[in-house]
Amino acid sequence: MIDLASSSEITRLLVSLKSKGILAGPDESLCDLTKRVKLIEQFSLNSAEMKEKLGFNPTKFMKITDNILELEIDWLFELKKRSTCSFLQPACTWIHHLDGMNYPIIAISKIRKDMKSEALRHELVHIVRASFNEPIYEEYIAYAFSKSKWRAFLGPIFRHSYECLGFVCISLMVSLLQLFIETSWYSVGTYAFLVAAGFARLIYHHRVFKKALKAISNVFRVDSPEKIAIFLTDYEIRYFSKKDNSEIKKYIKKQKSPRWQQILLSYPFD
Repeated sequence: MIDLASSSEITRLLVSLKSKGILAGPDESLCDLTKRVKLIEQFSLNSAEMKEKLGFNPTKFMKITDNILELEIDWLFELKKRSTCSFLQPACTWIHHLDGMNYPIIAISKIRKDMKSEALRHELVHIVRASFNEPIYEEYIAYAFSKSKWRAFLGPIFRHSYECLGFVCISLMVSLLQLFIETSWYSVGTYAFLVAAGFARLIYHHRVFKKALKAISNVFRVDSPEKIAIFLTDYEIRYFSKKDNSEIKKYIKKQKSPRWQQILLSYPFD
């Protein structure tokens, strides 16, 4: 295994990639990460090739500088379509599988300026985690930067887009049954159970995530523990929420992956 910390060239590469929003995935080797970087550079220089692979014409997105997340991204593309984002989603990120890697394409609808920065920061979390497949806590991380406490709390209630669509369909179905057929206590009860289950899941994962953030603050010298949480897997967030500081430090010291090297090279660790 390569000792990344002993190589100044690799160290500079990993820190530079982190600042550009290119985070190593949980199972991504240094070799795979390097290949992904080359593909990103290739697409940035030759958007015609990307257009051919995607089947539509993306346009180069503006350079994003986010001081809170400490990111500066200039390789992103966007899809400009009015129907891409609904009024419920002022911005969204589509992950496309290109040449063996996950490539994020952003889409943003016309929204107020005061909402745009927050929506962008939310999507940045999905963009930088494009090589992750960790759906449980990703929305909790993304909504953690929301200025609205209610949005930060309720936002992660749907983990996937199909959950939101399914809830809307069930809500319409139950409403139509009550209006045009007859009152069905079975359907009302089932609907109430689904809503209660959704809120129970939301509250449980909020508690786990909050405990994990507290643990991160105890072992890293950072002003915002969410900066570390962006790098973590669902397992690690659950692990951090349950273990004491000494056990978490032991776990971290055992990690040798490019992902963990990016974390330890970018943020002070006690």
